[in-house]
Amino acid sequence: MLRAVEWLARQYPQAVAVASAGRRPLTYARLAEHINNVTTSLNTTGIGLDDRVAIALSNGPETVTALLAVLCCATAAPLNPTNAAAEFDFYLSELRVKALMIPAGWDSPAVRSARAQGIAVLEVSPVEKAEAGVFAMTGEDLVAPAHGGPPCGKDIALVLHTSGTTSRPKIVPLTHRNLLSSANHIRTTLGLTEKDRCMTVMTLFHIHGLMVTLSALLAGGSVYPIRFQPEQFFQCLDEFAPTWFSAVPTMHQAILRAAATHRDVIERSQLRFVRSSSAALPIRVKAELERVFNAPVIEAYGMTEAAHQMASNPLPPAERKAGSVGLAAGSQVAIMDGSGNLLPPGETGEIVIQGENVFQGYENNQEANADAFTNGWFRTGDQGFLDSEDYLFITGRLKDVINRGGEKISPREIDEVLLSHPAVEQAVGFPVAHPTLGEDVAAAVVLKSGMSAAEPEIREFVAGHVAPFKVPRQVLILDEIPKGPTGKLQRRALAEKLGLLVSDGTRPKSGTPYVAAIETVEAQLIQIWEGILAFRPIGIHDNFFEFGGDSLLAVQMLQRIEEVCGQRLLPTTLLAGPTIKHLGKVLLQQQYAERASLLVKIQPGGAKRPFFFLHGDFTGGGFYCLNLARHLGEDQPFYVLAPFGSDGRPIPSTIEEMAAGYIELIRAVEPQGPYVLGGLCHGGMVAFEMARQLQRLEQKVDLVVMVGPPSWNPPRLRLVWNLISGTGALLGLGPDERLGLLLLLRERVLCLYQLYQHVRGRLKEVAALPLGEQAGWALRLTKRTARGVASRFVAGNRHPQNPNPNGASPDEKLQESDPPNIYLRQLAAHGMTRHVFRRALARYFRRPYSGRIGIFWPIDEPVSMPGEPVLKWDQVIDRSLRWRQVVSDLEVYGLPGNYPTLVTKNVQLLADLVKASLDKTSAPQ
Repeated sequence: MLRAVEWLARQYPQAVAVASAGRRPLTYARLAEHINNVTTSLNTTGIGLDDRVAIALSNGPETVTALLAVLCCATAAPLNPTNAAAEFDFYLSELRVKALMIPAGWDSPAVRSARAQGIAVLEVSPVEKAEAGVFAMTGEDLVAPAHGGPPCGKDIALVLHTSGTTSRPKIVPLTHRNLLSSANHIRTTLGLTEKDRCMTVMTLFHIHGLMVTLSALLAGGSVYPIRFQPEQFFQCLDEFAPTWFSAVPTMHQAILRAAATHRDVIERSQLRFVRSSSAALPIRVKAELERVFNAPVIEAYGMTEAAHQMASNPLPPAERKAGSVGLAAGSQVAIMDGSGNLLPPGETGEIVIQGENVFQGYENNQEANADAFTNGWFRTGDQGFLDSEDYLFITGRLKDVINRGGEKISPREIDEVLLSHPAVEQAVGFPVAHPTLGEDVAAAVVLKSGMSAAEPEIREFVAGHVAPFKVPRQVLILDEIPKGPTGKLQRRALAEKLGLLVSDGTRPKSGTPYVAAIETVEAQLIQIWEGILAFRPIGIHDNFFEFGGDSLLAVQMLQRIEEVCGQRLLPTTLLAGPTIKHLGKVLLQQQYAERASLLVKIQPGGAKRPFFFLHGDFTGGGFYCLNLARHLGEDQPFYVLAPFGSDGRPIPSTIEEMAAGYIELIRAVEPQGPYVLGGLCHGGMVAFEMARQLQRLEQKVDLVVMVGPPSWNPPRLRLVWNLISGTGALLGLGPDERLGLLLLLRERVLCLYQLYQHVRGRLKEVAALPLGEQAGWALRLTKRTARGVASRFVAGNRHPQNPNPNGASPDEKLQESDPPNIYLRQLAAHGMTRHVFRRALARYFRRPYSGRIGIFWPIDEPVSMPGEPVLKWDQVIDRSLRWRQVVSDLEVYGLPGNYPTLVTKNVQLLADLVKASLDKTSAPQ
């Protein structure tokens, strides 16, 4: 490898080898110089030929140069930087690593594991203002001297682990000859030259990503390594103008999902071809890739033991056969039966290979080697056949390895982790079909007698022992695990036996019933999921991964949540509970822990008057306000006022006191008017009272926006309230007792009034009936009326705010139970806030207001006005909802949706109408 780097530096000294955004490109001459500096430093540290250096770096230019430097003087052992602590313990020990390369300042289980095993830790940091890939390295020196001299072809260059059907992953040692042979075969197959530019999207701890990078460099071309995300992919596609890239089918599908929003970038792209490997590429995905990028897709077949490539479809104009992984490309490929005989074309058997790129055997595993090699041929464990033109077709796998989007997972490894859980008696990991990954991991467990454990707890336990991609997306807790006729577990039949097979467009058979969103934050999350998963409807208890989610979509989803809700969720949050309900709970928990003020500046805006909005979302957190503010325009300053009590402080008992408290907050920001106010539901009513009080303070209010304002007390109820207040005071009743009496009387009066209205309407109908039908109708009416009156009066005897006849309300129970965590404390606080707001509204009476008001009503919500039955929007005669009794300058808009969807799914329409109202009054300060 060292001689190859030196030759490239002489042949293409000023050509770009490594590029990266925001960095100067690294030429081949500077690459060789930097590698020489690093290898000298490693030798000085005590690392040399035959020593093993683990590299736990994320994709980037430094990872490329670090790998090359280690390959040129020692043996590289690239590791997944997201591995769990137990995995680092195993890999570092098993590989007999002498040093570990990590990013500078990285706090990782890898560091703790290395320290515990006495392994030197080398910290890598990019050199400021230097070329892409140039890094400084610091770390302790080793006592043992380094073995000098450059490596030769037979020396081990790379060691990787590969998963099999055994519980212990096997070590694959690859020599310099293996790597260079494979890289040259890839270069030849793809016709790579010094004019090619490769975007490296595959991880560099995977043989696929590593060999794609080496083949591009050995051709004298340039590489641009990125941490794959669709947005970054298209940014690199535009800036770097790559001529090719290679990826797994999962990535290709993610790219296609994002392609529609990057048509201009695609039109400018210079892709010569697109390559796919490491998992079967669906024919429809291949066709779509070729249509979108107007470039041929080259599907190849590779594995770690062959230093990646064994077969590949050729470039046009040669034939690329649908469903085939192509012709032998580096290795000799044959088909073998169970007795070791090579089979003729057309016959199906095990795919076997041999050649310079194929390794010589697993390290320290004679038993595995005896099974893996027959007559000099390596048995891949895959099943297939060669056609008459030597094109290879793969028909299946002989092994039980789960192929999750190119990541190979040993189910036995999952079994052992599950069985180490104290409550698990039996366990089996098995594959389930996945729409984008091909396969995903599921598990079935039987619990020990007398023990209990829930699915989230078991998944969290597994997540602490394995990398995230290995964590089962479903864990079924069973009384008995189904077995085959001989009593053996049949992994690949379990999904069907347990009813986990999914058809396109149908809900997964997980047994989880559909439950719609209740809170606005849940509605927002559902909207995000439905857009990313391209499936609807999604319920709050549905599992992200059961509906087609994968790790790439999870990254997009978490990024979108951060954009929409302004809160960052860690990937582990999704592992702990991949449901809308869980994510909504965590978002609210984070907001509750961080909130320091009821007044939050969402959008600084420009010269317009600030819009102060009472989000009124007791349990949804008001996250919808981020989208509302964004749609109002970047030039509109936007402040959010959270409900009193959401910060844990005392809650004012009246609407008037709440309004006064909010006025104090907004005047600290904006001492003088004109003011623009608004609010959702209860918040709208408080905003109305704020406007009245500001007018009394001789402050101008340009507009009050009321989104779905609640029902209100009729003016004549004021006389009843005054009577109750006066009489109650004489009798020694406290304020709450007087209010309770008012609510009870109001309930009875409204019940009787609605009954009167109902009977009156029915009597008008019966008057038009023939005389013979009137008697039967009267009897049916009497029975229904009696049942209705009884149910209403029984309901009325309960606490006005307590629908639970058996005791305290859920909110009060939360208060009494001393909640053990912040989320329950938050629910208790929100429950009390809702309770106080309801009672405050019950004693609030609207008074005339001389300013301008806009009412925005969600037409799917029922309309409840005092003294009238509950109506649908199209049944309402007075669309002003009787607000014209107190407001003369009034605009009323009916918008599609209910409370949650109006401010989530339909927030763009709401914002457009609100903006139009604001524009009528807004003027630069």
